[in-house]
Amino acid sequence: MGYREPLSIEHNDSLLVLDNSVVMRWIFGDGSQSDLKFAVAVLKQMKIGGLKAIVPSLWVSESSFVVANYVKKQEFSMSLACEKLARAFELFSVIDSRFDPVELFQFSMANNISSYDANYALLAKKYDCPLATLDKKLQKAVIKSKGKLLQC
Repeated sequence: MGYREPLSIEHNDSLLVLDNSVVMRWIFGDGSQSDLKFAVAVLKQMKIGGLKAIVPSLWVSESSFVVANYVKKQEFSMSLACEKLARAFELFSVIDSRFDPVELFQFSMANNISSYDANYALLAKKYDCPLATLDKKLQKAVIKSKGKLLQC
């Protein structure tokens, strides 16, 4: 899928915003059993349910940072990390999700989450679609703002 312009994607029921927490479970296969089970269920929902996954442009930097930490700890080789990132990138579209900094700040403060996480919540709100996340604080923020979470 790759990069997409924001206007090329319509608001519809077949969209899903993916938080990096889910994508990293796909790449590393670590975390709790319930987290892994949820991540696999999200992938199945995408394949079976025909969901088109989107992530904010922030994902590119966020995922690179997380993967770099695994490589630095020698838990993954550089080549395997590049391969896994490239395969993950093919599963969704990266949306240029520039939000007004005041909107990001206000949402993050009102919901006690990072402005990074606010990008995912606001992208789901913008496209009126569910968010798939393992982050409990982000889940609460989405519910509080009357957004949608993917149920698996």
